Amino acid sequence: TDARVDASNEALQGIACVKMYAWEKDTEARIARSRDGELGYLRSISYLRAASRSYMGALPGLVAVASFVVFAATGGAVAASTMFAALVAFDQLRFPLLFYPMALAQLAQARVSADRVGSFLEIA
Repeated sequence: TDARVDASNEALQGIACVKMYAWEKDTEARIARSRDGELGYLRSISYLRAASRSYMGALPGLVAVASFVVFAATGGAVAASTMFAALVAFDQLRFPLLFYPMALAQLAQARVSADRVGSFLEIA
């Protein structure tokens, strides 16, 4: 975003020079390259976010199945009351596990914002 915003601001501030020397195509291409790079980055972040959400959504169910298999394989008494109690416990884990990746993303965004504010305050 910063490279695209910088290129756009530079073009707008020097629009008279851009028009006088007929640099419209070059300026447009430079902004488009920055935007394409930014869109590629956003696309990869979206794929990672989707994979993370699907993984975290499926994890409690997979853990429950694995736990039941291990419990039965080690000779545990498989009873409906035990299974339902365990399912409730694993379902209670689903909610915190869904918010863990979102909390990490918010932390990363807060760190970037704090760095930008810090660099702005150093300039001013």
